[in-house]
Amino acid sequence: VSAFVSLDGKAVSFTDHTLVIPSPESIGECATLAVDLMILNHGYSHVGYFDSEHISSLVGNDILSEKEPTGALTPPNAVYTNADTKTTLFAFRSGVPSGRMQEFSEEIESWFKEGGFKRIVLLASTYNPVRKIRVSNIQIPRLFYYENPHFASSASLKSVTEDLKLERFGHWIENKLTPFDELKDMPGSGQGLSLFKKLINKEFEVVVYTLLSMGGVDVLGGWAFHNLLSKLAGHSQDDEEMIDTSSKPDIAPDFETQQEGMAILEKLYNGTSGLKIPFYWRSIAT
Repeated sequence: VSAFVSLDGKAVSFTDHTLVIPSPESIGECATLAVDLMILNHGYSHVGYFDSEHISSLVGNDILSEKEPTGALTPPNAVYTNADTKTTLFAFRSGVPSGRMQEFSEEIESWFKEGGFKRIVLLASTYNPVRKIRVSNIQIPRLFYYENPHFASSASLKSVTEDLKLERFGHWIENKLTPFDELKDMPGSGQGLSLFKKLINKEFEVVVYTLLSMGGVDVLGGWAFHNLLSKLAGHSQDDEEMIDTSSKPDIAPDFETQQEGMAILEKLYNGTSGLKIPFYWRSIAT
């Protein structure tokens, strides 16, 4: 039985929706930042929450407040939908207690099947000290994808990967010893990667999007994930919001993308980016 509970007790339609799940505790907090931007800027409605004993307790304050804090409580998870774009955001802020990932993944699977979702999108930033693809949080990150075998055989994979000029994570690995060696190259990815591993052999579409972060609170990483989600959902965007870094060289430091990154951060903080940002972002040191 699904653990989803609607706010007003009425049925919520998830048919053919993409279910987006950010990875709790992944490095840089990029996934959570991205979901916050989506909620604030693209007409998502709060429709319910996940009532599960396999989710850790956590209460925050004013996470989605745009102005001075008012003391509004933020729960450990919440579910938001946009019926027009058929996208559901699972605003997952706490995590899964140790030893409970199997049970939690089964609840997600039940919700997916009962709700009639189309696919699951996981966001999980990572850190790799060997490959110097990104050396600073003011450098625009490159985005990568990694799909489960069921999605790999789907004709729709190209529309959410190659058409967005994304590279497959781990394409640089030679002489693979196991089918999923790439996942060993994703340290710091938090529980999103653990959830992906539990769902990897399921007969429905699952994809994890990742980027490299240097830790702290990575605002540009959150911005990049937001732009990806916005593109996937079909929200309108200014052309300059999506900067293709797939052809950038693997040379550090990439001065060009650092200059572009600083310009984007300035726009986000001075209010000229066209995006609403949470008030607490103004206390983040970049």
